Amino acid sequence: YLERGHQSFKRGRFKAAACLYSEALKGCAQQRSVDLDFEAEILRARCACWVELEKYGELLEDAERILASGSSLGGNSAESAKVAAEVNSWRRLAMEKLGRPPPPETPVAP
Repeated sequence: YLERGHQSFKRGRFKAAACLYSEALKGCAQQRSVDLDFEAEILRARCACWVELEKYGELLEDAERILASGSSLGGNSAESAKVAAEVNSWRRLAMEKLGRPPPPETPVAP
């Protein structure tokens, strides 16, 4: 589902991509052990879809889920910081569009 989601996103089929990423997350939920980094990767991809689709409630939910997961979000601290900034920017955008006050930045565990 993940690769098909990526292909749909590249083709501009954001709703289809979001659905495929949701299916990939369902697969993660059915596993006995979940790789948090892999799940965060899927959530980040789905966030990109929500931005394109202007689905800010869903964007906020996924961004907060990533930030709460404690995932390292990358292989090194520089990459993790970049990803954390991206996810925090999505969260700020969603809150702004939903008319909520901006949240404080949420650091991501190294």
